[in-house]
Amino acid sequence: MFESYSYEKILSDMFRNVPSDIDKREGSIIFDALSPIALELANIFVCLDIVLNNAYADTAERDYLIRLAGERGISPKSATNAILKGVFDAEVQIGSKFSLGDLTYTAIEQIDDSYVYKMQCNAAGTIGNSQLGTLLPYDNILNLTTAELTEILVYGEDAEDTESFRDRFFELINNPAYQGNKAQYKQWVKDIDGVGQCKVVRTPDGGGTVGIIFTSSEDNEPSVELVKSVKEILDPVKTEGQGDGLAPIGHVVSVAGVDLKGVTINIDWLLANGADEATVTIKANDIIKNYIKEINAKWEDNTALTLSSYQLIARLAEIAEIQDIASLTFGDDTTRTLEAKEDEIFNFEALVVKGV
Repeated sequence: MFESYSYEKILSDMFRNVPSDIDKREGSIIFDALSPIALELANIFVCLDIVLNNAYADTAERDYLIRLAGERGISPKSATNAILKGVFDAEVQIGSKFSLGDLTYTAIEQIDDSYVYKMQCNAAGTIGNSQLGTLLPYDNILNLTTAELTEILVYGEDAEDTESFRDRFFELINNPAYQGNKAQYKQWVKDIDGVGQCKVVRTPDGGGTVGIIFTSSEDNEPSVELVKSVKEILDPVKTEGQGDGLAPIGHVVSVAGVDLKGVTINIDWLLANGADEATVTIKANDIIKNYIKEINAKWEDNTALTLSSYQLIARLAEIAEIQDIASLTFGDDTTRTLEAKEDEIFNFEALVVKGV
């Protein structure tokens, strides 16, 4: 807004108020007197521009955005710890620590009587989602010979970045949560650690019922444990509809994780002479995964998702080694578009290369 108030413009404006018969050349008394003032004023206008930008949520820097959002009771999400399933062949004390690679995991809860435990990664963030495998105990545990991390129950999340926080702030402002409306349910569910996108379904089982479908924070199928946790937070099973959770009294809430729709892609391509098909396939897999990730990211705001062979061909054509793509189809080798149901997201399974 204040970009036009440069040092040169300010100095020029000041000179216009000096009589024409006064020497204004560089090195003159008037120039030396007014030049520092013009420079300071130009700096003030730069600061004013920064202040103005930080007064509005769409342009505010992170610290000021947090203060603006704080006035509405909204704050950025902190990094969270991944929760994984640990399978053992002996009893493990709650609080016992184990290592895998460079990470440490702590037993926080026994899931059932068969020595299966919830294991929390001590390092917050997505790093806790990076590995499964054999655990090594810090201390000797009686009769323990096997210790394995087998499944991610709740994905760890990094601290919310500035642009994601800005988008969430505007979403909450533009869709105010109020007394159990759809926006309120979305806010409740998406504030739970490990939850990504969320859809709210009206009366799936008749009057007084609310349906929740959600993805993990990685836009994947959530674990059974996370689905149970969301249900208990919203509307505990033992007292359904009685208002003992976040849901208002009289609302019976059903909770389900999103289903995965497998995607197999058949491609018929011509590669340049000397091109290594294995290398090209790796590049193609990366492009396909990124394309599907972009489509899945729109799940919450769409009734159904669709993959298009034409869009995918355009992206794959950017690989220099591919000279021509004769055909690209999904599944049974006849479908050029693939549609998921309302409660499904896509999961890339295989790229079948036929060659020309």
